[in-house]
Amino acid sequence: MGIDLTTLAAYYDQIPGWTGEVPAGFAANFLGSLTDLNFPAQMPPSPGSEVTFARGPGAHRPTRPSLSWGEAFFEYSAIALAASDAKATFTMMELGGGFAARSVDAALFLRRHRPDLRPFLVVVEAEQTHFAWAKDHFKTNGLDPDEHWLLNVALGESTTPVLFPIGEGQFDNTVVPPTTRQHLIDLLKRSGQQAMDGALWNLLAAGRMGVALHSSTAPEGRTFDYGFVSAVPLRDVIAPLPAVDLIDMDPRKDVAPRPASSSGTRPRRPIGRT
Repeated sequence: MGIDLTTLAAYYDQIPGWTGEVPAGFAANFLGSLTDLNFPAQMPPSPGSEVTFARGPGAHRPTRPSLSWGEAFFEYSAIALAASDAKATFTMMELGGGFAARSVDAALFLRRHRPDLRPFLVVVEAEQTHFAWAKDHFKTNGLDPDEHWLLNVALGESTTPVLFPIGEGQFDNTVVPPTTRQHLIDLLKRSGQQAMDGALWNLLAAGRMGVALHSSTAPEGRTFDYGFVSAVPLRDVIAPLPAVDLIDMDPRKDVAPRPASSSGTRPRRPIGRT
């Protein structure tokens, strides 16, 4: 398959779309991927969900990708192109995988249009709630997480743990860069000595600061803790794989935390040991 946009757009008119029952509380796309509506609802802006999903309950025939979808069209097309070029195997990596939407889409695309290929999926997701969602999304769509690599880690320059926003609710959870760390320190300083002492105590005892801060890109009312998560270099993830057919990842940006309220941080006692 070529990469001419006209040819690519016409491709979806030539393949049969999925039709079936969509349970209450779920949505389906043209591949038949069932998505718990809680996931996109908790992770706005959820690119493409409004045009790609048919919501349950009842029988539906979801629309097939078109150029009007924008980003979502190209994500689906990347899967189609990679699958058309694959030979004996198909390996996909989703970095910053969230609930593993594209990995599951790839597996279902192969199931429908390249049944000769067995997918091997590698999902790297550091935020623990998103990671649990990814496992659920696999199971909902008939995939066994144990037959793939689902890694609850962040990508880093080494295996040294990295500071990370903890809490579901945004697509751009990412390793906290130096500029944001300084902003976080400044917020704690302005909150007073008790907040500084509480955050340090929690960090040493449990690996998490025990704060409640609002990210500049998160919905109102959604707060995040900050803590250390395990990390792995990308080269260590790729090294054992004989080949990778597709890598799905989004560029990340420095997202500054903001106080959740006028009182700033909310120190609490340790929340468990790592």
